[in-house]
Amino acid sequence: MKTSIVSDLLLSDVKNSLVRRRSITTILFSALCLSISIISFIVLITYDFGYKSELEFYISFVMIAFLIAAILQFIFGKKLYYYKPENVPVKCHLYFFDTTSEKLLQAVKTNDINFLKSVVNDYDRGIKMELAYTPNYSIAICQCYKYVPYEYIPDSEVITLTNSEVELLLNVK
Repeated sequence: MKTSIVSDLLLSDVKNSLVRRRSITTILFSALCLSISIISFIVLITYDFGYKSELEFYISFVMIAFLIAAILQFIFGKKLYYYKPENVPVKCHLYFFDTTSEKLLQAVKTNDINFLKSVVNDYDRGIKMELAYTPNYSIAICQCYKYVPYEYIPDSEVITLTNSEVELLLNVK
């Protein structure tokens, strides 16, 4: 099992109830870098370091570096999908199995944990199953993909899962 960014293809059916925005850690890190940059700027303005001071150069360098880091983090930082009604993030897990997608989906529907544990892979090969869910399982969907050279293509429809089926998949490893 690997955690992943949720793919747009999997969420196409429930796109209306989702919103994509920056994660809290991205915003906090940007704010921290920006505040360090502002503090460095205030120190540069208030104190006289003398002519061609090395300390002034280092503080200027810190100010510019943290300002650039704040801007880059804010622009290119991690964005997550959130479920609108409950304002909770949508998580995603990837599984790889050595079986066909029909057998895999049948095992999930019948809660056959032994079969799932026997065919699960630790590496990128065979059938890929993508599971997207919210922490309280108000959205729980999955889709199987098969590998063709250089990409995975959908091998099943998007399937809505029950709470017990999601818990079964989360306990496979």
